[in-house]
Amino acid sequence: MTATITYNPRNRSARLAMDYIRSLGVFTITPVPAVRTRKRAVTNSVDAQLWSDLKGALHEVKDYRNGNIQMKSAEDLFNEL
Repeated sequence: MTATITYNPRNRSARLAMDYIRSLGVFTITPVPAVRTRKRAVTNSVDAQLWSDLKGALHEVKDYRNGNIQMKSAEDLFNEL
């Protein structure tokens, strides 16, 4: 018979229970490797123009941080609005 027990290793009570089960010596414990899945961001629901604008803004920030361009001050931005 095979049984699967899932527990939070940060929980003190769960750790103590697992230690007790191990100490009995009648159970075989085979750890199962954690399966990590990478979820893709859903971009289909985002407006293409908005997505393009956000990517362009991020590229501008990256260029500013690399020293390739000079950004306007916040006062100049507010004056434009």
